[in-house]
Amino acid sequence: MSRWQKLIFITSLPLCASTLVYAFLLGLHYWQDRSEVLQREKERARLEVARVAKEIDIELRKLMPLTTSITDELSSGDLPKAQLLDRLKTTMDTNPELLGMGVAYAPLAYASDVRLYAPYYVKKEEELQLVEVDSLYDYTQPEYNWYHAPLANGPQWIEPHVGEIVDTRLVEFAAPFYRPDRESQGKIPAGVIHTSVSLDDIRGRIDSLELGESGYGFLLSKKGSFLVHPLVEEYVKGQKTIFDVAEARKDLVLRHMGEQAIRGERGVIENGVAASGQAIWIFYEPVPSTGWSVGGVFFTDQLPTHTKPFQRQLIRVALVCMAFLFFLAVLLISLLHESGTSLLWWGVVSTSVICAAGIAFVWYVTFTAPLESTFGIVSINKATLDKFIVANTRSALKKNVELPLYVPTGVFVQTLEFVGSNNVNMTGYIWQRYSNAIPPEVSRGIILPETVSADITEAYRRMEKNEEIIGWYVKATFRETFDYSHYPFDQQIFWLRVWHKDFYRNIILIPDFTSYKLANNSASHGLEMDFVLPGWTVNKTFFGYNANSYDVNFGLRDYSGAEGFPELYFNVILRRNIINPFFSNLLPITVAGFMVFGLLIINSKQSEQVGFLGFSAVNVLAGCAALFFVVILAQLDLRGKLSTEKILYIEYFYFVMYCAILIVTLNSILFGMTDRIKIIEYQDNLIPKLIYWPVILVILLTITLFVFY
Repeated sequence: MSRWQKLIFITSLPLCASTLVYAFLLGLHYWQDRSEVLQREKERARLEVARVAKEIDIELRKLMPLTTSITDELSSGDLPKAQLLDRLKTTMDTNPELLGMGVAYAPLAYASDVRLYAPYYVKKEEELQLVEVDSLYDYTQPEYNWYHAPLANGPQWIEPHVGEIVDTRLVEFAAPFYRPDRESQGKIPAGVIHTSVSLDDIRGRIDSLELGESGYGFLLSKKGSFLVHPLVEEYVKGQKTIFDVAEARKDLVLRHMGEQAIRGERGVIENGVAASGQAIWIFYEPVPSTGWSVGGVFFTDQLPTHTKPFQRQLIRVALVCMAFLFFLAVLLISLLHESGTSLLWWGVVSTSVICAAGIAFVWYVTFTAPLESTFGIVSINKATLDKFIVANTRSALKKNVELPLYVPTGVFVQTLEFVGSNNVNMTGYIWQRYSNAIPPEVSRGIILPETVSADITEAYRRMEKNEEIIGWYVKATFRETFDYSHYPFDQQIFWLRVWHKDFYRNIILIPDFTSYKLANNSASHGLEMDFVLPGWTVNKTFFGYNANSYDVNFGLRDYSGAEGFPELYFNVILRRNIINPFFSNLLPITVAGFMVFGLLIINSKQSEQVGFLGFSAVNVLAGCAALFFVVILAQLDLRGKLSTEKILYIEYFYFVMYCAILIVTLNSILFGMTDRIKIIEYQDNLIPKLIYWPVILVILLTITLFVFY
């Protein structure tokens, strides 16, 4: 080992050790911060599911005393049969959350000449109606569990089912009442009192779960059947159980969770996997009064650990690790028993590989990160929509202005196509629901303010359940602002802003979430199933609002949207596919870099190499000139495709290559003209050859950090 190798070894050893310790400490700090955030978010989601489970339990427990108080009075004789209907009606009037309440007498229990008697009060279209169940069907048949189960086993919750009288899923609590048996001096069952609420009311509680933008809730019965789930047709109406889903997916973790849920246990599954393959947390809490379980699904890709501060922490850890690897490489190279030139080339290769790996790591962190800016658009989901409506209504009352009218609006995008840098062609459908509460003088129609040209054609109009539903087919060109500064690692947001036709009135468009299946964190809700946009991948879609203000009133004195009016946006977040830019931009510029390096390598005054390589400054100059034109034409072509005022990230590679071409050309000219510049003459132009790749890659790493950090 030479004196210089010993000196390098002694210097690099403490530096290697110190950077290793520093990298460990930074990594530990990152892990602790990340674990703290994960634990906080996990606890928040758990408490959210527990809150909804408690609310459902409190709401359903109210049904039990309402029912058992009547059965007790009937059994004791305190409530005469003649007053029973009035009592049922009074209970319904004083408890608006009830959907129905009735009595079902055992055969001949009401009167010796009346076989069956089962009056039932039910709410239909906000009116109370009395229905004689005994005239519709024989409820004593074995399939009517709501009647037989309480007679056999006492007061209990009945497994939710579709009502025979109202076409909706019911939650029922039923309890028996008795009459004295003179022969045995005991009592015999005389019938049941059954009280019902709509499962739609409970679904509203489940929808209020705040589990991120795409998280959702579900409700399991005591047998594991899905009572509430975003995929109503497949899971609820299909009467699937959680065990059916676990069996279909071969998911033992989900099956174990179902077994715990039906036993009334609470818990969390931290390593769950959605049908889409995404990592999820599943929380479940019991509803003690019914034996049900409330579940919540949280998609971990929405955790705050994917935000900019955590990305910067991770990049800092990577930079210190790079420093450690550099000093480790120097340490190991100093131990090699080779010539000085070979050691230098080993150092060049190590430095270049480390810098290239650092650049690639920053690319990876950037490419997998969520979109940083949504231009002020605040996302909204089913859980936050009700709060949004209440807040805007209160604001109108406080300002003493016209109360807002809310019009549910949906969007379905069939095709998108980028035309130039700022124009996007779009086809699809937009629909609106107008309830009877909206005055007829309110216009029916939409305006798309971002369009350059638009063809909006009414596609359908129909009445459904006191709502007028109107759909339009839209073929339009939108002109929007896109930020290409991170190209080719950029993400873009295409937004479709919708105004009501009477935009001057206080009419707020709200997302028609009832028309979407929002489970499984589907990136394509509101998009054609076979949606194709070459060069892009859909990251996600979401509805949102932006409180826009205008300095004009459009000539209308009563214009309502001048200050901070919430405008509805349907947003599509797109992530650029890296393959096409890699082959069309990154690969050619990399090849050009190696070719310039080749021109640098042939610089030599040794007779053998000159004869073999044919070095002359003129040839190098010609080669560099040719490469310069190739590179500049490639950049001009890129600029033509992406017309923007900002410098693109990829363009820094072109700028660095221009400098490399210029410096290599200047180096070759000076090397051929004079012997006086020692740094150029040293060992046949060795120094420029050694520093070529390390300098370029260090500059590119610095630029990458400047752009993405």
